[in-house]
Amino acid sequence: MSRNKKKEGTPVLLGDYGTDRRKSKVDDAKKQDLIKIVVPDSLKQRLASDHDHVHLQEKVVSLPKKPTVYEILESYKTYKLSNTHSPADPEVLIEVIHGMRLYFDKTLSNQLLYNGNEKKQYTKQMRNIGGQQDTLASNVYGAEHLLRLFVNLPTLLAETYTDNETIEILKSLVSDLLLHIEANGDKYFGTEYE
Repeated sequence: MSRNKKKEGTPVLLGDYGTDRRKSKVDDAKKQDLIKIVVPDSLKQRLASDHDHVHLQEKVVSLPKKPTVYEILESYKTYKLSNTHSPADPEVLIEVIHGMRLYFDKTLSNQLLYNGNEKKQYTKQMRNIGGQQDTLASNVYGAEHLLRLFVNLPTLLAETYTDNETIEILKSLVSDLLLHIEANGDKYFGTEYE
């Protein structure tokens, strides 16, 4: 696994998203099978409830959300770095957390929002906070939308140039992060819809 960065700000562990697309769809499908991420049942229930609120009741999550995606990821990173028995390499952990945030910020508007109501809310929210230093979506959205990223992650990672060793590291850290989110569910999911 190379640690050299190919583009500034793009973690190598998450590959080069959106570069040369000459590889076959078969390769993507094989890689997607390798990247199966198991979402705990309690988080699946939260995803189903969120989906029902947005689709059936035509509601949206109240924004800005607390804690934000950024705060959740930082909380996990702090927890793992303070745990002396953590098997994760600190540099790899930091890189993966940074990559998750980048993926979230890049994919939210076009892949993680369920419908037109959420897209309108996104446009309005980004316009309202435009020009501020923290206008990234990860500073506005919370756990509900972060879970949507994890459901889509196998597809997103299949589109990157990621080797098997990296996939195994990502699966391990994402699985552990999901357990962290599940354990802190009451703190992360005080969801209000409007």
